[in-house]
Amino acid sequence: MRLELPPQVWWTRVTVTGGYGYLFADNADLARWQSWLRSIAGSDLAEYKDFGGGVYRAASFAGDRIATCLFIGPARDAGDWDVVKSLFALDALSEDQRRMLLSGKSTDGLESCGPIVCACFGVGRTTICDAIAAGAGTAAEIGVQLKAGTNCGSCIPELKRLIAQRNVATAEQRQLARVAN
Repeated sequence: MRLELPPQVWWTRVTVTGGYGYLFADNADLARWQSWLRSIAGSDLAEYKDFGGGVYRAASFAGDRIATCLFIGPARDAGDWDVVKSLFALDALSEDQRRMLLSGKSTDGLESCGPIVCACFGVGRTTICDAIAAGAGTAAEIGVQLKAGTNCGSCIPELKRLIAQRNVATAEQRQLARVAN
């Protein structure tokens, strides 16, 4: 079903087999989202709440299918969008898939690519951080390896931030090693 999102929310609708996907940004409190979802969801509702940590996740079901699924929280706590999208495409969820849905992790043991940083090419944060750890030291080098940042360019600031974080961590490790010696 198409959703009417609360006012003052930045959003975009994305392709999801078996439904509609919305990615959005909002600074409202989490209780607003819980109230909103409860107003549109059916009676079969699963919720995970960590309001102190800024996380609210919920899913409603129609029979064996997902009707709605909502993940709210900081980007570092985002579930794997590809896992959630793949579950929407199923005619019926297994009990394991239903239990794992709000974790945002796969039940098949495959490693997650992390939250999507480059929407143009579907490149996740974990994949980017792995490339940085393997030696990619600039956004251009990441682009060569993964294509991230080579189309619209909106993810380049995040690529640079991830590189800077890695550089700071490496410098701190070197300084600790010097102090230890």
